[in-house]
Amino acid sequence: MLSSIVEDLGVACKPTFAEQDAWKRKAARSRKIEHAIHRHVERILQFLRKRDPARTFDTVERGLVPLVFALGRLFLAFFLAVREERSSSARQEWEQRGYRFRRLQPHR
Repeated sequence: MLSSIVEDLGVACKPTFAEQDAWKRKAARSRKIEHAIHRHVERILQFLRKRDPARTFDTVERGLVPLVFALGRLFLAFFLAVREERSSSARQEWEQRGYRFRRLQPHR
């Protein structure tokens, strides 16, 4: 069902997410992601401000959906980065007490 809805909108179900390319190999800091969010919001506003009397609501909606999905992914990445930054000091305290942590699994 979801697949058909997304396909009807002209969006691939599993496209590449270019907004996350910068931190595929290394986690980004929350400030960097926050700046990306602001740039992306400005990109959306520019898209909406575009003057074209021939544009229909349907055309705008089809163009807006992938932009909003990308913005949502950026918000989730921001949340995860903030959470990681806040937990790093707690992790250091646990390590000093002798606790061990699993190493991160390689990304496939």
